[in-house]
Amino acid sequence: MNAAPFHRFQDATPERQERLKAIDFLIVGAQKSGTSWLSTIVSAHPQAFIPDRKELHFFNHRENYSKGIGWYLDEFDGGWDTPVIGEATPDYLWNVPGDLERAAHSDRFFWEDQPERVKALLPHVKLIACLRNPVDRAISAFHHQVLRGRIAPWTRIRDSEFINDWGFVSKGRYSEQLKVWTATFPKDRLMTLVYEEEIRPDEAKLTTANRVFEFLGLEQVEAYDALYKVHNAQPHPLTSYLRQLPGMRMTEYAKGHGQPIAELIIRAANKLAPSALQRRLRLKVDDADREALQACLEGETARLEQMLERKLPWS
Repeated sequence: MNAAPFHRFQDATPERQERLKAIDFLIVGAQKSGTSWLSTIVSAHPQAFIPDRKELHFFNHRENYSKGIGWYLDEFDGGWDTPVIGEATPDYLWNVPGDLERAAHSDRFFWEDQPERVKALLPHVKLIACLRNPVDRAISAFHHQVLRGRIAPWTRIRDSEFINDWGFVSKGRYSEQLKVWTATFPKDRLMTLVYEEEIRPDEAKLTTANRVFEFLGLEQVEAYDALYKVHNAQPHPLTSYLRQLPGMRMTEYAKGHGQPIAELIIRAANKLAPSALQRRLRLKVDDADREALQACLEGETARLEQMLERKLPWS
């Protein structure tokens, strides 16, 4: 299913080639590892631009890729006069299907050739990857899918039906993914950030931001309001149960200019629900869940430490 013609820089019109050369960077992942914080602090820099739609999914979604170069470039309208331009799609990093049997049969995604597709169109681009304890990342992603109504909140992540689904495990196999990217792009074009040490601690945020700005060719900053903004705050647990009702799942209504009725109902129910109920409904991930995930990721941290030549905080 991966065979599909590549969009290549040399095949673009001269005008489009100039636009493509202006795209400086991609934040490629990993999902649930600090990419929202990173894209926010970069887009808040006066010399940088990221499209309002955070995840363009051009290089990994067949439907978007088939729309062509023009569609991709149109997403950057309003930013062409900005010195540094880029986009953030966390799933770009996820390029090894591994044991995702269900995913391997899906025709929605490209699975193994994102780096080659990127290089064919943006051979000059810089890449940034955020990495997080893969077990914590998997649990956070599990919460995300439950709260969107895709998985019932009473499901255990260790259940075999789900542990290899949605990329919970394979998205945390960073060493495999980075190996593919560094085989395609020079290593000095890829910056890696460790969430626990360089993104989550408030005392590290300014230093990390300035390292990223230096990597992207942006001016350093001394104070930055966007640094300490809370991203992806935990929603009310009741939401995950309400999303199991017909018509309440996020994929079951069209997004309009106003607030969809389903969202109004969920907001009102959460406002009226007592805090004791919310605590009772909180999604639980126990030691057995963590141990099951850890077993699936055995050896990954050692391989990653060797690749990055650094000790990782979750080893």
